[in-house]
Amino acid sequence: CLAPATGKPLLVSAGADGELKFVKVTEPAAPADPASVTWKLDVEEQERDGAGEIDLEGEVNALALSTDGTELVVALSNGAIQTHDMTTDSAELKECVTRVAAGMRARDVAYFGDRYIVVASDEPGIRLISCADPTKMLVIDGKAKTGTKSIAVDPRGEWLAATDLEGCLKLYRMPPASACDGEGGLPDSIDVDEMWAETITARDDGSDETKHQIAHSVWHPKGDFL
Repeated sequence: CLAPATGKPLLVSAGADGELKFVKVTEPAAPADPASVTWKLDVEEQERDGAGEIDLEGEVNALALSTDGTELVVALSNGAIQTHDMTTDSAELKECVTRVAAGMRARDVAYFGDRYIVVASDEPGIRLISCADPTKMLVIDGKAKTGTKSIAVDPRGEWLAATDLEGCLKLYRMPPASACDGEGGLPDSIDVDEMWAETITARDDGSDETKHQIAHSVWHPKGDFL
């Protein structure tokens, strides 16, 4: 899994070996042939503000960087969702903000602006954890029939796209900040019927017999399309 750093030519990646890798992306000089651009990836320098590696001591299923790049959230194979301080040289552990049930897999994490940490797992529902107070949490669509394998946050802060384990993409209209006056900056309650906008399935010819599973989704940087 990997995550881009906002405003920096840096990728952060991790996986089964538990090593958090910082990959510096160097833009090449303008080539004679624009179609032959090759970007340089540097993982050999051991510089904390550039490339390098840090051992998280656990298999990483997913990770995401906060919008200001100061915090990293990781989903570990033991079900723990924990945050790390990216302003320290060793990405110091801050806290475990939640944990999925035993036997369930934490599959994806994301930051919804500076308001929430969003967690997807095999458990029904999507967790919203307050960034201001991680002890406060709400669950979207907790009565869903299946879990969620991937999530994508609209950069404009209006939509959350979630792909469930059956391969359907659900779009949720997130409440505006003005409506989130509950504890920890969360809304007092969430009406999933009001939030839910549409469920999208991918098909060959529009028939149920040829339905495909949607694997993953990514928003355009300006939020224009998914």
